[in-house]
Amino acid sequence: MLLAGFAVAAPAFAQQAGEQRGLDDIVVTARRVEERLQVAPVAVTALSAATLEQRQVSNLTEVVRFAPNVQFSTAASGTTGASSVFIRGIGQADFITTTEPGVGVYVDGVYLARVTGAALDLADVERVEVLRGPQGTLYGRNTIGGAVNVVTKRPRDRLEGELRLTGGNQGRFEGRATISGPLGDGVSGRLSVLGRTDSGYGRNLVSQPGISSQMGRARDLGARVQLRIEPSDRFSIDLSGDYLRHRGTPSPHTLVAFRSSPTSIAYNALPGVVPIGPQYLNPRPDLDAVQLSAPMRDTLDVYGGALTATYELDAVTLKSISAYRHQDGQSGQDFDGTPAAFLDQLVDSRQWQFSQELQASGKALEGRLDWIVGGYYFEEDGRFDSFVSLSSLPVTILTNNHSKSLAFYGQASYEIVPRLRLTLGGRYTDEKKSLDGITTLFGPIALVPPTDRSDKFRNFSPKVGLDYRVTDDLLVYGSVTRGFRSGGFNGRPFSLADLTPFSAEKVTSYEAGFKSELFGRLLRFNMAGFYNDYKDIQLTAVSSSGGASIVLTGNAASAEIYGFEAEIEARPVRMLKLFGSVGYMKNDLVEKAGFTFGATELPTAPKWTLSFGGQYDVPLSDAFDLSFGADVSHTSSFTPQFDPSPAARIPAYSLVNGRITLANKDDRWSLMLFVKNLFDKRYRTYAQTMGSQDATTAWFGPSRRIGIQAALAF
Repeated sequence: MLLAGFAVAAPAFAQQAGEQRGLDDIVVTARRVEERLQVAPVAVTALSAATLEQRQVSNLTEVVRFAPNVQFSTAASGTTGASSVFIRGIGQADFITTTEPGVGVYVDGVYLARVTGAALDLADVERVEVLRGPQGTLYGRNTIGGAVNVVTKRPRDRLEGELRLTGGNQGRFEGRATISGPLGDGVSGRLSVLGRTDSGYGRNLVSQPGISSQMGRARDLGARVQLRIEPSDRFSIDLSGDYLRHRGTPSPHTLVAFRSSPTSIAYNALPGVVPIGPQYLNPRPDLDAVQLSAPMRDTLDVYGGALTATYELDAVTLKSISAYRHQDGQSGQDFDGTPAAFLDQLVDSRQWQFSQELQASGKALEGRLDWIVGGYYFEEDGRFDSFVSLSSLPVTILTNNHSKSLAFYGQASYEIVPRLRLTLGGRYTDEKKSLDGITTLFGPIALVPPTDRSDKFRNFSPKVGLDYRVTDDLLVYGSVTRGFRSGGFNGRPFSLADLTPFSAEKVTSYEAGFKSELFGRLLRFNMAGFYNDYKDIQLTAVSSSGGASIVLTGNAASAEIYGFEAEIEARPVRMLKLFGSVGYMKNDLVEKAGFTFGATELPTAPKWTLSFGGQYDVPLSDAFDLSFGADVSHTSSFTPQFDPSPAARIPAYSLVNGRITLANKDDRWSLMLFVKNLFDKRYRTYAQTMGSQDATTAWFGPSRRIGIQAALAF
């Protein structure tokens, strides 16, 4: 239907082609070098700074509205500062430091190892790139599903700045300010600051001293400072530092299904406990009437710094990226969704990481060969302490882990004959991981005394690709790529026998697609199809042992995943811009011998993801423009984890957003009225049925938000 609508408009495109400029060009770094989106033979969604602003995308988790076969969630982690990303059905919802994400998140080339702290505020960002499919050659470990690349704006050598103020319902106020300019000969700087208050969109009826009853509440402060030094035309040094302080509460969650079990019956028989049962069901739900006994605390402090040095030779570019990051946080979750202390959790975590990357890239053979080689070192230290009330009994799990990784990679694209290029690449990774004194206490009893474990993991990830430029406006391509997610250890052991390592999971991806621009670049249409052979899947699931719910990780399954994505942008007339995307995905999941979990499909892998929208600009006078914008996104139903329980399934949902903007012609100021979730849809972001198969709790996304934003630039 979407394609048919654009086809009908084809005569209008042809007529308009000679009357106006086409769609804006987009430059991406999907292959670690700058190139036009339409010449990069990979499946990538790119959103520029102007697009992010026009569509009111203020956080990385909102990018899902415009990227097919991509899902973002923060609920499973317990903190709104986390981002669990899934691309083409591959990702990781668990945020414990002993497991790795399946999709890598990068900021200015720096890998963020933990999903906690990865739900970035997209303030002062140049663009966001979502790379679909394994990126094991150029991006490396833990990009088995894909990668998200965030590129921030750089300091300028002229004075410029922006002030953006936003207010709205639910007690929301946000201020962002940026200033950039020269600081001396060959030196420029940029400073961005952010402040936000948000009263949230739910209320906990269970009083907790010192903790707000408002759910989804946020008090945020953040800053980023950048310094660019250019001693010569060939040499540049970029220094950056950032800090974010978040204080708030988790998103509202509540009991949506319940059936009695031997575990819940035994719990209710204990003296002095708050009983669990159907009396707390809230399936509608009423988010202002959730009843949660776990500490509803959500705090996060994140800071880091990076140094990027670039030296341009005649035919070679040398680059060094050094970075350090640190984070501390606490988050609470009530997995039974009731006032009962049936399964409550508070996590206290800390993590630091250091990374060093060296790159060399360039062209050779009269421009027919593009190449890049590099080396990468990564070290991480994590602490993840869980304080759990399990059937009113205290369980404490103290986890400390350390990782070191060393990798070497290279990729080259050679023009075999005019317009036909062959790409070959590979990456070798050597890792060592250790657990240091991991401990599990059941009250005063040590189920797992302080114990050390270590293991090594090695991987080689190759890539082979072909692309052919049929015309200047049509590129066809195909590739075979491998990716992997690092192995590790079960970080929630209830006995020494549970302290077993799990292996790396691997995927071999076959992809073919095309990229096209038609009618003088008034229409852009890109499409890709894929088949993934996904092996040794790391399953993190809730199970039952001795009547108690436990969480274990292991290489429990394999799967075949196949589907396609299509993305369209068009400017059929001068004042109208349209966009749309569709993603289809199907998977077949098979349990490995020794594992029984009952699931028949991968988690967070909806069959359909769709979005469409547009913007219409109306000139009011020689000085002012009025713009009307709207977008619709739809996600079909899916299961959020390896759980066959129908009660935990995420129903299909659609979200509608709209905005009206008044701006002057030179973009010096603008005033925007916007609404998100126009029809106030109650939709689940995550759900979980306990291992005892009695309580199902669901987490919910923000309700309708209405606001006004004023922006002033100079």
